[in-house]
Amino acid sequence: MRFMNSKFRSRLSPLSLIIIVFLIIAVAWLGWVVLFRGKAPAVVYEIISIEDISSQELTRGNIHVRVESTTPSLRELRGAALEVWNTRQQEWDQLNMFFYIPGMDVRETAYAVARFNQSGIESIRLVQSEPFEEEEEEIEPEATQ
Repeated sequence: MRFMNSKFRSRLSPLSLIIIVFLIIAVAWLGWVVLFRGKAPAVVYEIISIEDISSQELTRGNIHVRVESTTPSLRELRGAALEVWNTRQQEWDQLNMFFYIPGMDVRETAYAVARFNQSGIESIRLVQSEPFEEEEEEIEPEATQ
C-alpha cells in the first residue's frame, strides 16, 4: 500500500485513462483512413496503344489499356487510370482512356472509359458490364428432298 501512496501514483482517474486510450485509437484509425482513402487495390494492366488525336486548338489523346482481371471494379480501374495519367498528364489537354479485359477485341467497344482534362479525372464508367454474353446460333436442320 505504500507504493499507492507514493509520488508515482497516477493522478488520472480510470475513466480518464479509458477516454485517453479511446482518443488515441480513434485518431490513429482516422489517420489510417485519410492516408489510404482512395487508394485502389492494384490491378495489373498493359498499355496497348497510344493515339494523338490533337487539333490545332486542343491537344487530345486516346490510350487503350488491357487489364488482366476479368472482373475489375471501377475502383481498381480508377486506380490504374490515375497511375497512367500521372505519368502522361503533361501531354494532352484532354485524354480518353479505354479499358479492355481479357478476351475483348480492342477494335470493339471498351469495357470501361475514363475521361481526363487538365485538372485530372472527369469521369470513369463501365461501358459493357457483361462482355462475355455469347449468343448461341440455332442451326436449323436442312430439309430433305
